[in-house]
Amino acid sequence: MSKIALIGDRATSTYFKVSGITNSFAVRGRDDAEKIFRQVHSDESISLVMVTEPVFKWIQPILERTRKEFPWLFRYRREAHRRLRLTP
Repeated sequence: MSKIALIGDRATSTYFKVSGITNSFAVRGRDDAEKIFRQVHSDESISLVMVTEPVFKWIQPILERTRKEFPWLFRYRREAHRRLRLTP
């Protein structure tokens, strides 16, 4: 069965973890975000990765450098009325 992962700030990660997304990771900066994203990306059981807007900006260079097909990636914007933005 496919899994969902979230990478974001502590509050967002905690919210999703309580909601049942067990693969929720809190990061504090670019290095943390890149490390966790590589870990999540290498896990073949994860088919959907959601990230907060700051995390997306931090990992964008990895996305641009890598030609490997990525799972679906959603950017989560807390300040924008809880809308999700799809990034294929």
